[in-house]
Amino acid sequence: MENASGETSLEELVAAAHAACYAMALSNVLAENDTPPERLTVDAGYTLDNEHFKLTTMDLNARGEVTGVSDEDFQNAAYEAERICPVSNALRNNLELRFNSHDFG
Repeated sequence: MENASGETSLEELVAAAHAACYAMALSNVLAENDTPPERLTVDAGYTLDNEHFKLTTMDLNARGEVTGVSDEDFQNAAYEAERICPVSNALRNNLELRFNSHDFG
């Protein structure tokens, strides 16, 4: 956040909550397919329109190491996770959600 003086903004907390929720949803989808991730990272970024005081985009980047899962299967799991993530569902239609996901392998 611009001039945040080391403090976390509310917008950053929304992004962090979204990343955590999505990570849990993706881990759950993979585990339900009998392919639990060995490693999974999700980070979030956002765009803030200071003129209109609103978040305009949320970018989630997910990477995972999952044995026996093709990149296509990982993409499908990532899509399903986005669909069931409560925070994604709360934000959808209020701002642009963008997802980038791929397998480490």
